[in-house]
Amino acid sequence: MVKNITSLDLLKKNFDNVEIKFINFFEKELPRWPSEKHGFLRNHHQSLNQFTPSNISWEKLKVADLPDNILQELHSAYEAFQVGETYNVQ
Repeated sequence: MVKNITSLDLLKKNFDNVEIKFINFFEKELPRWPSEKHGFLRNHHQSLNQFTPSNISWEKLKVADLPDNILQELHSAYEAFQVGETYNVQ
């Protein structure tokens, strides 16, 4: 039996996997803050720290300003989180 992880750490890990896959895109973006060297995925959605596993939803994340291929991959990573799975990018 696979243990479902309900922590937001799983979602962060899944989103990190998507960011790593598309790092070239984020490295070309302008930084949001002076301390950053380039853009990051976290700048395209609401802060995960304001949510709990029971109150988070795709709509509440308000994902914005991403190309369709990254958006689709990110949505798949979110869906994996919902069922307690780690999202492995291809």
